[in-house]
Amino acid sequence: MNRSVLSRTGLAGFVVSVAALALLVAGCGGTSITPPTATGGSTSERAALAQRVLDRWSRAVDGHESAVADEVAHRPAVTTVRAGITNAAAVGVKGFTARYVDEDLGGLDAAETSTYGRSAWVGTVQLHYRSALDSVATRMEVSVVFVPDGSGARIAGVGGHDQRVPLWLLGPVDVRRAGDAAVVNAGDGDTAHYLALAQRALTDVRRVWGRWQGPLVLEVPASEQQLQNLLTDMAWDEADLNAQRIREMLTLPTEGDAVIVLDDTGFPKQGHHSAGVQRQYSGTLGKTGNCQIAVTCHYAERTIAWPIDARLYLPERWATD
Repeated sequence: MNRSVLSRTGLAGFVVSVAALALLVAGCGGTSITPPTATGGSTSERAALAQRVLDRWSRAVDGHESAVADEVAHRPAVTTVRAGITNAAAVGVKGFTARYVDEDLGGLDAAETSTYGRSAWVGTVQLHYRSALDSVATRMEVSVVFVPDGSGARIAGVGGHDQRVPLWLLGPVDVRRAGDAAVVNAGDGDTAHYLALAQRALTDVRRVWGRWQGPLVLEVPASEQQLQNLLTDMAWDEADLNAQRIREMLTLPTEGDAVIVLDDTGFPKQGHHSAGVQRQYSGTLGKTGNCQIAVTCHYAERTIAWPIDARLYLPERWATD
């Protein structure tokens, strides 16, 4: 229906509504009706309190003032916030800003409410900064938990709520760099070993992708849970990444004798819950076994081999699930 056309029924209802409003105003005897004012716990006031503490936190991160953690953080979070400010110096963060976007409609879960209290709230905050490890500026949205404190607010937690968060903001990290390879290690592993792996990977990448000159940063999470959060919360755009790879391939010199290679790759599995897993033949195993199968597509000629795409093969029982 064309919404610009008012039906006869709608017009009658509109006239009745206007008449009722006129009677209501007349019945007030000229008394003005003041709309309710926002309460102390209103969304707008919480936003102002949050932005105030975010501004102080931003200046501390940008200026590497770790002592400010005692001013801006809720007591249980002081160590984490202080580590983030210290890490900012190691990572070479500059121009750090944190802008309060909105209150998270999902709110706090039961565990967070028990920890921080019912007056706490979680907000979406946009971070913007440059780091010595990146060739371009970073802009992302993270979740931050705030708790009221007197006439202000404090930061009680950063991350979670299905949002990405820089590893250096989550706690102590060891940062090592050699040339264009760098490691941000939040775990207990040997950072020097990880740096050697990153340097080797950088050499391999440039051997295949000679035009790429950016740095390679390897982040090592503190736990498997942090790794899972990265993989599940990261805003991957598979089609866009594939398109970037194809555009890069088209700039490479060609011998004109290319073929498209379709192949399958098996991934052995022990359980039964991974998507597409079942007992099936795998060229990787050289026999039938419990595994997943990926179908891959490569562009190949005498001088280069280039990945184009990959898809998980779903056996019939999975496709009909």
